[in-house]
Amino acid sequence: MRFAQNGRTEPRFGFQAEEVTVKDSNGSVLFEGRDVVMNVSQRGVAVLVGAAPGFIPVPGSVQNLKVEFKTKGNSIPVIPISLSASVQHTAKGWIGMHIEAMDKNNRKALDDLLGHLACERAIPNPHWKEVYESVGVAINTIGVGFGIWALVFAHSQTVRFWCMRIMVASVFVYVLLRLLRARIEWREASDWP
Repeated sequence: MRFAQNGRTEPRFGFQAEEVTVKDSNGSVLFEGRDVVMNVSQRGVAVLVGAAPGFIPVPGSVQNLKVEFKTKGNSIPVIPISLSASVQHTAKGWIGMHIEAMDKNNRKALDDLLGHLACERAIPNPHWKEVYESVGVAINTIGVGFGIWALVFAHSQTVRFWCMRIMVASVFVYVLLRLLRARIEWREASDWP
């Protein structure tokens, strides 16, 4: 499972589900598919599913949907929400649904789902990218300081050698931490929709 949190206004979770079943209010199966991407936020549930053979989506609003997900080794129960979902059929054969829960009962059910997902796996600290930035700058500053000191003041070749190695290592660590920060920002920006 892949989890992400934007660290600014709301938690957002995304994971790959093994199977998905979308049912109407009568329990009839509207859609069954695999390779599902689901994102959950305080505003609603966004689902992106691969189109099953023979399924012809009807653009527009679909009322009172119930969505059931199964993941590898985990089972997430049916979402007990009466939902309205906008359904779109894209050129690549994918069906996009953005499900919004607005009233009090739907909000509680959505909060329960968020809590269920949060218990499945620890939520990343939203401030990690700031931590990566601060630690990277500190390590890089110390390493470059060692390198400059070695070049200017050190007379021993051994001292210069190790100080230069420390400087190179600090630059490498700084670049790595910057990449980790960029990865967090990319995951935040790539949530659908």
